[in-house]
Amino acid sequence: MRKMYYGIILVLSFSLLFLPTFLSTPLGTQLLVSFLGKKIQLTKLHLSWFGRQKILQLEINKQNQPWFSSPEITIDSSLISILLFHKIKTLEVIEPKLVCQEKSPIFPIPFQSHKKLKRFSFDIFHSVQTLQVTNGSFIFISLDYLSVQFDHVNLKWTRQQDLGKLILQATSLQNQSKGSIHLQGSFLVSKKTYPLPLTLITTCTNLSTESLNLFNKDSSIRSLIGDVFNLKLDLKEQLYTFDLSSPLIKTQGSAYWDINKEQLIANSVPLSFTLTQDNYDYIRSLIKLPVLTLVEPSTFHGIIHQLSLNTKGKGFFPELNKSSLDFHTELTSEKLLLASLSEVSHISSLRIQTKTSEKLISSQIQATISAKKQGSFFSDISWIKKTEALQAEVKALELPTYLLKGVFPQISLQKLCGPSLNLTLNTKLLARSGPLSVEILSPYSSFSLEGQLQKETITLNKPLYCQLNKDAGAYALQEFFPSLQPKNPISIKIASGETLSFSYPFHSKQWIVPTLEIELGKVLCHKQSFSSALFNLLKIRQFDASITFNLWVTPIIMHIDKSLITLERVEVLLADLYEISIWGKVKDNLLKMKIGLPASTLNKAFQIPNLLKNYVLALTLQGSLKNPEINLKKAATKIVELFICQQNKNPLNILMPPCKSLQKTPIPPAKHPFPWDQRTTFVKDKNTKRFKQDDKPLEQLLKVIR
Repeated sequence: MRKMYYGIILVLSFSLLFLPTFLSTPLGTQLLVSFLGKKIQLTKLHLSWFGRQKILQLEINKQNQPWFSSPEITIDSSLISILLFHKIKTLEVIEPKLVCQEKSPIFPIPFQSHKKLKRFSFDIFHSVQTLQVTNGSFIFISLDYLSVQFDHVNLKWTRQQDLGKLILQATSLQNQSKGSIHLQGSFLVSKKTYPLPLTLITTCTNLSTESLNLFNKDSSIRSLIGDVFNLKLDLKEQLYTFDLSSPLIKTQGSAYWDINKEQLIANSVPLSFTLTQDNYDYIRSLIKLPVLTLVEPSTFHGIIHQLSLNTKGKGFFPELNKSSLDFHTELTSEKLLLASLSEVSHISSLRIQTKTSEKLISSQIQATISAKKQGSFFSDISWIKKTEALQAEVKALELPTYLLKGVFPQISLQKLCGPSLNLTLNTKLLARSGPLSVEILSPYSSFSLEGQLQKETITLNKPLYCQLNKDAGAYALQEFFPSLQPKNPISIKIASGETLSFSYPFHSKQWIVPTLEIELGKVLCHKQSFSSALFNLLKIRQFDASITFNLWVTPIIMHIDKSLITLERVEVLLADLYEISIWGKVKDNLLKMKIGLPASTLNKAFQIPNLLKNYVLALTLQGSLKNPEINLKKAATKIVELFICQQNKNPLNILMPPCKSLQKTPIPPAKHPFPWDQRTTFVKDKNTKRFKQDDKPLEQLLKVIR
């Protein structure tokens, strides 16, 4: 039995010893290829435990597509050194061809940390002493961006102990645009980090910006700098000297990289930047800028006074998405043409200053605007994050409102203010508390506010006042009352001393306004949207064929408590004929209100006599703001009951005046005088006579229902 064991061990030893030799034979190579499957194909192997390794006509497939191929790969190291010690003396790849089809970047930034690489048994930076690629070709194809192709790729990497040297040359082809790249540098190689460059000289000529997608998939790069770029970068002892030029941007200067603090610092870097529609749209996606069309590209000249990039990640390649960026820059432009569908504004003497850090964000913008009228704009805003201190001063004179299109996406300033506006805003807040003053004057509207802000409340020092002309008023009313068309300017007022509450971000259903007064005056209303039941009840036949009718409304006083609106009694002159009253509550656009028919209306519409002058018959109004409803049958029954009670010959007249059963609902008092009290006497409708003295109660009820 022992001899058998020794025999098995001897056979296995000889098999293992001669395995590389067997695999190097045509039969062994064929068996190995069959074992590996269709993913890997090769023509010939030369393997040795103690000598060099060679692979001929290697092809690796990925997802049934060619991924990597090379006619010859030579490894100047023994199999024992590779398998046991993970060491390769020389690795030479002849004419390799790599085709990658990926949705994500091939070499994402930041690179994986060294700790994550421990799961791999092979690390090219630390395991290979010399790597040489001759006349390679690399093609990167993505569904998200255009393909990038590099030809004539020659690379040589050599490492001696902790010092590595790299030489890379290649040509690029992108959209029939040829470019080149040359890189030469020395790197510090340690077991804790990826290679850090000690010296690096890089020259990129006419290189496509699509190639940057290999590291970071971000279409904004192309929008900001253009299709191609030229770059000269010289790194020596953490000092960067750079010269970048492209169709859209030009800059040159120097920056210092502090490895210990992981901070990149640059000072006094000149900058020339061309604004196009593409990069304007990209910048607008980051910050709120107006939705406009650039008539022509505009060039900005400026200087980066200070720039500091503090990274959170380890290594030479920073985690930009987790970094803090401190900078102070200034840009100017003498000509900027912005257009809407109807007009063009010439913005000259534009000056933009920005500062940002972990503690402070500030900006200052000033410009001269030439449109239909000569105007100007100035803003100076600063924000201290820790104390929440905000100081802002904004002044605009004859500012075209279309230049603000998109800044307030839920509001059309052109419909609310007209073609232009004058604006003054001043505030100085600490922890969201302090004085606030806003004044807006425009052809369509005016607004003024002055008060003391205390986080999410503001106490008015002066009355808040807003006035809208007919067009602006119709636009403001369309969300809640789309059927109303003002005939006069609309005024909105909140008395001095009132404290308003709001939420941030602003939401109308979170407002608290103790008392709000609105003056609508005369408005035109669509009959169907007002209340068809009420119109049918009153049966104004002379308006049956009319789509609209007139409303004359007394000042509206309401109290807003978030989603609950309480409306005080409002008098309305309906169709220049009937007076009605409205009061009650609205919650989440649902009505819980009353419509009152005063004595004058009951007498005109139904000839109900002997009513007290201040008597009001209350009817229930339900539904929504856009679709109010009155129960017609219940209303008709109440009117008939009241008519019967008020007949002099009816035995029920002992309850007069008026019937006690019709006085259950408390009626708020009217606020005289009404604006139409001095008006000429009402035009009598010859068709308003409903009941005859000898009509029986059932006949009266049927007439009302009909």
